[in-house]
Amino acid sequence: MEKVPLYCPQLKTSLSVVDDSILGSINKLIASGSILNAAGEEYSQPIQALLVDSEQRYAYPVTDGIPQLLPLLAISLEGLNIGNYVD
Repeated sequence: MEKVPLYCPQLKTSLSVVDDSILGSINKLIASGSILNAAGEEYSQPIQALLVDSEQRYAYPVTDGIPQLLPLLAISLEGLNIGNYVD
């Protein structure tokens, strides 16, 4: 099966999977109650995977292998200061 590229619904830029170290850092922030989605809801469970846009402004969770590409579920990466999100 051919892979289909995914794009950020807000910026229309390509999405890439974040590396494990960044995912771990974001999950630590989730555990401390520091991560909200664009709707203002706190993430309470660790995220299995994240897709980040090429401008590294937004991340979208992947749940049970399904990308959650709704703008209200996006995590703003601005101000998190945890390094480069993708290689």
